[in-house]
Amino acid sequence: MKKGTAMLLFMASVGFILIAIVFSAIIDSTRKSPIPDNRARATQTSSTLEFLGSSGGFDESLNALIVSDLQFADTKGKPLGTFNVIVPGKFNPGSFPAGTSVRITAIPSTFKIAEHVLTAKEIRRN
Repeated sequence: MKKGTAMLLFMASVGFILIAIVFSAIIDSTRKSPIPDNRARATQTSSTLEFLGSSGGFDESLNALIVSDLQFADTKGKPLGTFNVIVPGKFNPGSFPAGTSVRITAIPSTFKIAEHVLTAKEIRRN
């Protein structure tokens, strides 16, 4: 191989490596862009989350109020579905028969959207 051809191949290889580094840096920076997500929203809230929903009854085996059409209180968005809401210590299930509109103050770290479970700090009629 001629010296000129070897130098050309070397320079082309270095160029391709530099281009690969630049592209990987661009891809890495776009991955870090914020994506609106309920989990991200839950972790950004400092103390509590507010939800609205409709009581669907009480499950004694789970010590949970079944809440349908659960949604964030500060939005008019699409409901998140039916959740099992673990109730606080002094909770009277008789006060929330099926169909009662409820407002739930929840602990953000317990909001598990994939499992449809959250722990309430307070539950009251809406």
